[in-house]
Amino acid sequence: MAFSRNDFIPTVLKPLPGSVRDVKSISSFLKEFDVSKNILVLDREFFSFGNVEFFIENDIEFIQPLRRALRIIDYSIPLDSFHTYRERGIRYSRVNVTEKFKNTTIKNGKKVFLFMYEVVKLRGEESNLIVLLRNRKIRKYDITRLGKISIRSNLEMDSETIFSIYKGREDVEQSFDAMKNELEEGNARINRRDGFRGYFLMSFISLSGDISILQVLKGKSLSQKLSTQGRLFGL
Repeated sequence: MAFSRNDFIPTVLKPLPGSVRDVKSISSFLKEFDVSKNILVLDREFFSFGNVEFFIENDIEFIQPLRRALRIIDYSIPLDSFHTYRERGIRYSRVNVTEKFKNTTIKNGKKVFLFMYEVVKLRGEESNLIVLLRNRKIRKYDITRLGKISIRSNLEMDSETIFSIYKGREDVEQSFDAMKNELEEGNARINRRDGFRGYFLMSFISLSGDISILQVLKGKSLSQKLSTQGRLFGL
């Protein structure tokens, strides 16, 4: 699913066979849709070195979080700046890592950055969990990773903006939840291909309407008091 950052609504829904891995689904998506004028915001599951190199070589602006266990991440980077996000303290730093892609064709003189964030509250929660696990003699953890989020991007933006855009992907996750639960998309039992495509088309239209109503409710500070279904049925 692709989501508009300007209108806050879903713009593309592409069903894929269950046998297609998340990493491979990106290449399938990019072959069909032009994202040259967009920012590609992904999740950790979509990371691969090949994908990042493809984005760079094709001048696709991207925000790609990294899996914590990757050895390429230097967790010793000093975090010397601060900001807040939804009342959570964030320590962060930005490092130019363009040199690591010297064998990759980088267009328009763009640079590649590593943004390192430490969510202070998350670090505390994970530290507490580790103490509990150690008391139970469960495997050790690398404490340098606690509460940290690493992101690679070729965008010339400040760290606060990058983090805010990355966290905005939650809108897409909530859209998937709405399709599976409120719209009951997960209960489909359709064998014919054309019927399946038609079903998803109607689900997509319903989802767009559902989110549009939700935006209106948020604008009037009613989203915590009234669901979209409640608004439609006068509940």
